[in-house]
Amino acid sequence: MNCAFKLVLAMFLTAANGAEVMPKSTARQDAKSAVRPEWAKDMPTESSAEYTVEFRKRMLKGEAVRARAIVQAFNGIALSSVNKDGLGGVHVAGTKVKIAFPEKYDGLELLIHHAKLPSNDSCWRVTGCVAEFDIFERQLEARQSGMRGTGFIYDRDLKNLKLLPPSVPNMGSTPAR
Repeated sequence: MNCAFKLVLAMFLTAANGAEVMPKSTARQDAKSAVRPEWAKDMPTESSAEYTVEFRKRMLKGEAVRARAIVQAFNGIALSSVNKDGLGGVHVAGTKVKIAFPEKYDGLELLIHHAKLPSNDSCWRVTGCVAEFDIFERQLEARQSGMRGTGFIYDRDLKNLKLLPPSVPNMGSTPAR
């Protein structure tokens, strides 16, 4: 029996038993990530030039939160541009981190760009290192809800940054100050 026939047969038998016919999506839909933040409800359309300016204004009106993130991976070229002649351009490194605190953003992944390439022994390059920093909560909310056009996050934007090697013992439930 081919796969298409098996699928149709399974749907028919399911419908005959009174169960739901439509296949369920395999994509994970987090309840906390599906809701657009209240402060972003009347934003300009994402494709407009005003969107980025308005997003930045609203982000800056919000509060900063202390976050803890675990380094997942370092990428030597996370962002790249090439000049018209195909020579030169800009290459920016980046580190993928996963938020561990605050709890409501647990699991949120961010790409932190580096304007200056981190040294070879930098914690930004080591999987498992811990980064603690202050960040605008609205930026985390926007990313969690899937808003586009939220801009890049650079390491220079993270205030009160602390990088801790993975060997640091349990630091408790809240980040250090």
